[in-house]
Amino acid sequence: MRGVGRSEALAILHDAALVATVVAKLEHPSSVSALRADPPSPTGGEGEVAPFPYPCSTALWKPMMIRALLAALLLTTPAFAADMSVFVRNQRLDGVALELFSRDSEKVWPGGDKVFLIRPGAKKSVPISCEPGEHICWGAWVNGDDSITAGVGPDNDRPCDTCCFICTEHSTETVDLAE
Repeated sequence: MRGVGRSEALAILHDAALVATVVAKLEHPSSVSALRADPPSPTGGEGEVAPFPYPCSTALWKPMMIRALLAALLLTTPAFAADMSVFVRNQRLDGVALELFSRDSEKVWPGGDKVFLIRPGAKKSVPISCEPGEHICWGAWVNGDDSITAGVGPDNDRPCDTCCFICTEHSTETVDLAE
């Protein structure tokens, strides 16, 4: 979507000025005819409704309302998920299970009691969707023996200074699992 251009801004200002003029020209109830208890007839004394003296069609209000709605939508855009990859190099002689844990929420990748399995000596790229700026840590362990761990471990409960990264759109984080 694009922003409001100069000509559109002038049209909005013109519409606002027109509304201000109409409001300013309305007759106040404390006028002489209201004080005489002789208010003007809504039909103008001719038996039919008097036309409104100023243009007030939907043709003027629709574009202004659409612009206001578009502006509101632009200001309330929801957060979006970033797609990034985690490239894992398993340099061990054993197969390794790996999970990714968010430090900012309860999110776990791949989630649902599943793990990423990386064969011995294999390299694997793992795509994830995360919130931009989200802090993510990895935990790895020998497949079938979670007593041999790396990173934050299988339960995300080990301290680790070098196993976390920040979610960034279209980026790749590398995890090297050495002996």
